[in-house]
Amino acid sequence: MHEEYTIKRFWEIIDYVKSKYKIGCAKILHIKGETKPGDIAVLIVTQSISRREAFEAAREIIDLVKHTTGIWKLEYREDGVFWVLGEGERIKRDDLVETRDT
Repeated sequence: MHEEYTIKRFWEIIDYVKSKYKIGCAKILHIKGETKPGDIAVLIVTQSISRREAFEAAREIIDLVKHTTGIWKLEYREDGVFWVLGEGERIKRDDLVETRDT
């Protein structure tokens, strides 16, 4: 995880969602480090007078966190090691090729 970028992106997501929905408060808490399957990795908290607004805002926040931040999940499975991108999309770690300018 690129921590600086990710934290900045969390604040941008919160600002965006607060401007779109009638919510008073929103928080994103994400664990840093290794987790096991079933461990809680992220908490999204929203506060609103309307449950519908709070739920819709929370749903959009989690989608934006999964798809627009520097958080990557490395998953070890019997069939290999994969980077998980969200929505079940996985890239086999060995298939990624690192490129550098020389």
